[in-house]
Amino acid sequence: MREIGIDGKFYYPKEQLTATSLLVEDIEGLPLAPEDERNEIFRLRSEKITKTEIVTSKGAKIELTTDFYI
Repeated sequence: MREIGIDGKFYYPKEQLTATSLLVEDIEGLPLAPEDERNEIFRLRSEKITKTEIVTSKGAKIELTTDFYI
């Protein structure tokens, strides 16, 4: 979405970080997503609630919980 910020880029959440925005036209099928990412999204949708441990580049461990139960 190039209409937001400067050619689609803007500072968020602080001036030192640059963010971009995008518009996903087919949120159900995700035909333009890379296959591995699309498969992971479909897996998360099917399991509804998941807990995943993520290790940051600095070695810190973060538990990510996703809840798609609606």
